[in-house]
Amino acid sequence: EFALKTLDAAGVPVKIPQVTGENNFASDCTSGKICVIMWAPHILDSSAKERNKLLETYGTIAKTMRGTPVTFVWSEAQAQLELESALEVNNNYPALSILSAAKSVYATQRESWNYKNAKKFLDGIISGTGKKSKLSGDLPKISSVKMWDGKDGELPQEEEFSLEDLGL
Repeated sequence: EFALKTLDAAGVPVKIPQVTGENNFASDCTSGKICVIMWAPHILDSSAKERNKLLETYGTIAKTMRGTPVTFVWSEAQAQLELESALEVNNNYPALSILSAAKSVYATQRESWNYKNAKKFLDGIISGTGKKSKLSGDLPKISSVKMWDGKDGELPQEEEFSLEDLGL
């Protein structure tokens, strides 16, 4: 308890890695731990400032759970489609899912995203009062994705075409 208070007093943040592939997902989420996954809106649907604010709130939640057997990771919307489908995220971003790979159970937050609702959701699941679901089958394949560079998203450059090319 003293060590945790010292970490908080020193302002040491909780490590919250992005899910970028099978290796980090396995080490952070499947090795006998309870894993909380935050699903952040795609960077083209938000901004770096908004995402950083979201990650900061998520970090604050993670700090309140220091000393518990819970790890925290995050993923960009649509980056891990099979996992999102298995955890029934349903294109609702931002959202939280909690997963126990060892027990093949999960829960996904259905309330709107804010600190209070997210904390209430996690506390309910950890205490055993929240509703959990059984995974149907094995954990899905985790896709390899590029790590977020911390910048705003940029639309892909498309080739310009002339209306004459369309016969107009």
